[in-house]
Amino acid sequence: MKPSTIFLRRAVADVQPWAETGGQIRPLLEEKDGAAAEVHHLQITDAKLHYHQSTDEIYYVLDALSST
Repeated sequence: MKPSTIFLRRAVADVQPWAETGGQIRPLLEEKDGAAAEVHHLQITDAKLHYHQSTDEIYYVLDALSST
């Protein structure tokens, strides 16, 4: 069998955000892309405690603004 490699490049600026619980979200990699996981760019402004029954969320913090 001949392996095939698929590359997907999606720039944050090219994805239109929408309002989501706690802020703005931009999907960069999704299930419909054939991915095993999803990657979203979030701008969190008002997060509320919540949970997902069948998935986990992992956050990689790029920048944190301190209110102090």
